[in-house]
Amino acid sequence: MIVNAGPRPRARARHRGRRGIPGRKRGHQSTIVIEGLAPVEDPVWSQVTPSEKRRFFQFCRGQAESLMRRQLIQGIGADGQRLIPVAPSTRARGRWRSKSGKGRASAPPLVPAYTESRTLKWLRSSVNHAIGTVSLWWSHGWMEVLGYHAAGEVIGAPIRDVLGLSPSNERRLRDEARRFWLRSRPTPGQLARRRYAQDRPGSPRTRPPAVPLVSPTQAPGTPLRAPGRPGRKAGA
Repeated sequence: MIVNAGPRPRARARHRGRRGIPGRKRGHQSTIVIEGLAPVEDPVWSQVTPSEKRRFFQFCRGQAESLMRRQLIQGIGADGQRLIPVAPSTRARGRWRSKSGKGRASAPPLVPAYTESRTLKWLRSSVNHAIGTVSLWWSHGWMEVLGYHAAGEVIGAPIRDVLGLSPSNERRLRDEARRFWLRSRPTPGQLARRRYAQDRPGSPRTRPPAVPLVSPTQAPGTPLRAPGRPGRKAGA
């Protein structure tokens, strides 16, 4: 399930900034959180190593970011519907142009310069290994701007909500995660060999704790020094 964690932009603005974007203080942002990707119903999941779990979530993170970028280039919103295209009058006035100056009038909304647009260039992804979630967000404060577009608070622009994967892309992400897990999950033989290596005599799990060596003439707690040749005196 995808949830938006954090406060959404308030409906009332104190003042209007450039290009009709309401002025806000930093911090009124949300994060796209994708949870429930781990195959907890599989009993093997509780027996894998932390590195294998990290590899699984890193794969999910890369897939989620790739699907999000593809969705933005296709001009599809979080509800799975196509975003309202740029009006012909706006195209005629040149208001669709991007900050980089590389935009095209035929580009989808919010990405006029495709990969050079801030909506794609500042897209980020991360993993919370403690709770097993994948997050999508935008740096440089751009997620706050996209929040205004999603709330319909940009003057002269319709509502364009891209804060989330579409339902079809979310299903595709979960299918890819499931297939990756089935390909990479350890076999019963590998799990048995791991348990044998942990339980065999002399392994770190069964080895008795080491006792520090103490010389009879040495005070407890000081390191034991190996006997050596007496050194020469200075000037001898």
